[in-house]
Amino acid sequence: MENNDRIGWKRSLKDVSRKYYYVIAVMLIVIGLMISFFSSRVPDPTLSRFMDEVGIFFSAVIAVSLIYNIITKGVERQLFLNDLKEVLDKKLSDYSLKSNLPIIYEGGRLELGQKVEHLKRAESEYLEVGISLSTLASYFHSRSPMEFKEHFIEQLKRGVNFKFIILDPDSNVAVIYENDRNESDRRDKIKHTIEVFKKLKEEFAEAEYEGDFSVYTYSHLPCYSIQFADPSTDNGRALISHYLHGVHNAQAPVIEISKSANRRMFETYYQSVQYLFETCRQVI
Repeated sequence: MENNDRIGWKRSLKDVSRKYYYVIAVMLIVIGLMISFFSSRVPDPTLSRFMDEVGIFFSAVIAVSLIYNIITKGVERQLFLNDLKEVLDKKLSDYSLKSNLPIIYEGGRLELGQKVEHLKRAESEYLEVGISLSTLASYFHSRSPMEFKEHFIEQLKRGVNFKFIILDPDSNVAVIYENDRNESDRRDKIKHTIEVFKKLKEEFAEAEYEGDFSVYTYSHLPCYSIQFADPSTDNGRALISHYLHGVHNAQAPVIEISKSANRRMFETYYQSVQYLFETCRQVI
């Protein structure tokens, strides 16, 4: 509380000082103009010229310089703070990327903008594993194209290959999962996602984008959701979320890791996904 009072006092003093400087500047201008005005009424030419020069000096040189100094310092201070913020943001970002500490999103599923940023990191391959990926499928038609679809297409144009792996809706595992989680419509959601992806595949194929778009199904018990960006390169990054009993999938914490900083952890998850991929069936 005492520290807050001290900060508030300093801030008030700065505001008063700034206003005080402006008052002095205005007073000097007025005094200078008055001296110049009355100099013409002085009978002695030498004294009159002297008073006129003094008036000009007060009003033009000192006052204007004071105002200019105040404004310039304010601008320079703001520019300095902006530059400092950019440097600190970059340093913190670099630290997050280079440190061995994974980034934890405790609130669960990332916002759409964050997902787009992760998707845009991919330069050659984007691989995502989930159960139905119904939220992802909804982004293509329930959100503005500028929010998601256009970014997705831009990646396809750049030659990024997209692979999506979802649970086989016709498998016994899907029935077991549906009953265990008490989600009677889960298989229907998976089938709907497949239909959405089929239409997208046709649209992308017709446009002849450089990148590919493929969908696979697996028949193992789901245990995680993973989004890989360039997993086979040293620049690979991953978003990982584990399925937790009694917790909605969207609320499960998300872990972000990079291959360069968390190589062993990254390769462990990638090995699991590769095994899953080997047992998958391509449906699109």
